[in-house]
Amino acid sequence: MKFTVIRSLASKVGIDKSILYTSSSRVIQALGGVVAILFVAKYLTGLEQGFYYTFGSIVAIQVFFELGLNGIITQ
Repeated sequence: MKFTVIRSLASKVGIDKSILYTSSSRVIQALGGVVAILFVAKYLTGLEQGFYYTFGSIVAIQVFFELGLNGIITQ
């Protein structure tokens, strides 16, 4: 009974299985990020937090440049 109501509501909004799976994975990623930040703040010292966020920033910059390089190579 509950699932039929949810399915009819989802079909009216335009959500199918693939959109539901993608959206739920993004929600899980967001919750995991919040939990990771809480653990980092609670269990790591200030120096360790600095290393954690520094390496995270370096990886983010690397991904950003690789995406741009891939687009340039493709064109």
